[in-house]
Amino acid sequence: MKCQIDISTSPIAFQLIQSIGDKWTLIIICEMVFARKNTFREFMQSEEGIATNILTDRLKTMESNGFIEKLNIPRKSRVGYWLTDKGISLIPILVEIAIWGIEYSLDDSEKKTALNAEMNIMKPFFKNKKKAIVQLSEELKQEREEKRLLPQNNKAHTDETE
Repeated sequence: MKCQIDISTSPIAFQLIQSIGDKWTLIIICEMVFARKNTFREFMQSEEGIATNILTDRLKTMESNGFIEKLNIPRKSRVGYWLTDKGISLIPILVEIAIWGIEYSLDDSEKKTALNAEMNIMKPFFKNKKKAIVQLSEELKQEREEKRLLPQNNKAHTDETE
């Protein structure tokens, strides 16, 4: 039996493309996962050179789609962005895309040099992918929970003091 999906009319495919299908959303999520970037400034300093209006739009969209949440950063008058469980659930997909990219880019000698840093990040995934994904997911959840527990991010605490 042949399965045919019309991507242009499939609600599942359309939702996926709307949610994470653009270049910048994937880059932002990868930066959050692999480079542990969380602030607007850190995203702006990325080599990709995203425009401020695009970054603002993508962060708002990712937050409204439930992939990230905005939390206050202690001792700074800034906010940071952390992946929600929904966002963290994308890690296996990102790892597979990264592994695929590495495997099919290594033939090009110019790309080998550029991939050295990425290979170091990806080594645990080549050794034991499942274990590395679980460990990374747990680390990201713990980092987020530490930020949530701060008084300025604790809704119950702010409701009591207002």
